[in-house]
Amino acid sequence: MFLRRGVLFLVACALVAAVPVHAFAEAEHGAAKEPDEKEFLRMFFSEELLVYSATRSPKPIVQVPENISIVTAQEIELMHAHSLADVLNTVVGVQIQAYGGPGAIATSYIQGGDAAHVAVYLDGVRMNSASDNLMDVGFIPVTMIDRIEIIKGPASSVWGSALGGVINVITKWGNTTKPLRGVFSASFGEQNTNHLTGELYGKLNKFSYYLNGERFRSGGLTTNSALSQGNLYTKLRYHPSDALGITFSMGYNEGDRGTGQYEPFDLSFRNSLKYFFTTLSLDYRFSNTLNLNVSLSSLEQIVRNYNEQLSSGIQLSEAVYDNRSQGANIKMIYKKDIHNLVFGLDGEERTLKSNAIGSKQDQLRWAVFMNDTLTLGRFSLVPGLRYDYSDTNGDFISPSLGLTYRITQDILLRGYVARGFNLPTLFATYGDNLLYRSNPNLEVEKVWSYQAGLETTALRYALLKISLFRHDVSDAIGTERVSGSSFTYVNKGRQKRQGMEVEARTVPFYNTSLFAGGTFVDAEDRDTGETIINVPRYTYDFGIRYDDERSLKGLLKGRYLWWNMDSVYGAQYNSFIVDLNLQKTVYLGKGHAVALFVTGHNLFNGSQYWFTAYKNPSRWWEAGLKYSF
Repeated sequence: MFLRRGVLFLVACALVAAVPVHAFAEAEHGAAKEPDEKEFLRMFFSEELLVYSATRSPKPIVQVPENISIVTAQEIELMHAHSLADVLNTVVGVQIQAYGGPGAIATSYIQGGDAAHVAVYLDGVRMNSASDNLMDVGFIPVTMIDRIEIIKGPASSVWGSALGGVINVITKWGNTTKPLRGVFSASFGEQNTNHLTGELYGKLNKFSYYLNGERFRSGGLTTNSALSQGNLYTKLRYHPSDALGITFSMGYNEGDRGTGQYEPFDLSFRNSLKYFFTTLSLDYRFSNTLNLNVSLSSLEQIVRNYNEQLSSGIQLSEAVYDNRSQGANIKMIYKKDIHNLVFGLDGEERTLKSNAIGSKQDQLRWAVFMNDTLTLGRFSLVPGLRYDYSDTNGDFISPSLGLTYRITQDILLRGYVARGFNLPTLFATYGDNLLYRSNPNLEVEKVWSYQAGLETTALRYALLKISLFRHDVSDAIGTERVSGSSFTYVNKGRQKRQGMEVEARTVPFYNTSLFAGGTFVDAEDRDTGETIINVPRYTYDFGIRYDDERSLKGLLKGRYLWWNMDSVYGAQYNSFIVDLNLQKTVYLGKGHAVALFVTGHNLFNGSQYWFTAYKNPSRWWEAGLKYSF
């Protein structure tokens, strides 16, 4: 079954890469103007396209050996997404485990790795909960996002505990020469689903600002999934001189939502979440070659999970997780000749108060790291090293070595090997309740990762990207029965996760471009040789994008995800989920624009869910208006 589907997928990618060649060849002999494919393809191999997350210092994407994906604000706008989960669900190599419809709890997987292995950063703040190492990406709004950089595979030599990868959310700022600009949007859909957003930004002399607010509500597109969520965000920048910059950001998000029900056990679930974070950073340029960055951050994150009796509505239990953290970072960046050298210190103190562990627990973490990007003609060599220490689970050293080689102007090879780790959760280390016993002797989970890739625009009107990976995990944390119905967490597993990603996209032809992608993950228990279930095995993506660069934009995209779940979950995933987005500018005046948009979700009423209690919504529609000035 997989072989047949895999062959069909590779054929589809080949068609995406090859069909436009014939179409463009015909256009060259007709009246149609030949598209400027050089300008389109240059963006993928440009020295000007900078990536931050690979080394925590901006550098050209052609010097990045890691498998990395970037999503821009322009792409997010066309999706009309409601949360970060909606956006990540379109990225090749990333899988989203959703607990319902838009705005529902959602966690992210990268290349089949555990969701607790994926580090999520927002404005440089690690958002993962100390209790379970998870971050609910269904709760992060998107209109404030400027770009998302996703590192697929271990990134511990730069970011520390990140065995599965990093999702780095970089927010907008007042990037304009005008004192006041803004965007307001309102959408309305079925089941009283509505989403209101507002943005104001500008620049006044040496001061720039960005303000954002959102309100998202729904009566529930699936059973027991009503939600109400609101957020505020601001970023302020001040440049007293050309050499000095000070940035302050603050975000607040609060919401309440139903999270499904399970009739066989007469249970319904509800969840509320609140987070508040602040950052303060200083950038100082000593010279054209030496820069200093100092940043401070704080995070307060409170999660409440409720279990209720479905038949009576009586509350049966409430679990409260109060996570607090304070962090500091110092970085020195040296750029001269062939070097782009980064040296940094990280420190963080985390506190968890929870009735699930019956007490308060603290964790102190600090690290020192260094990496360099050496540019040697067509080669880029990227060594990295980081030392991490935590007072709960000891220390760990994470080395990495990457290489890029630009064979020609349009063929790039990537190679990367790294050692990574993931810290055990505070709940696993200290949590004691009726079902689980703590294990303070837990060690970090470890991984050796090997990756190789090829990116080419040699196909005249298309980009093709192929990535291979293998992650060998040791000391994987699992559960073990202690006595009766009591369990504890132990280091006992050895796993192998290997596979490939393929992506293809074309240049615009008559304002239309195609894209396709897919991921295959073979997860195996290295001790037994058996396939690990409940791990996404393969994913297919396809899409058509239209933009006349005047008034009309459209996006048709689909995804198929094979979860390979145990039959007890009652999962269903035999359908592509296809969405349609259309946007039409109806007024364009001097400094003002009005656009109408409509989105059709799950056009063909497909079922794609990993647990019968968390079914995906059937087909539903929403429409709205956007005003910008």
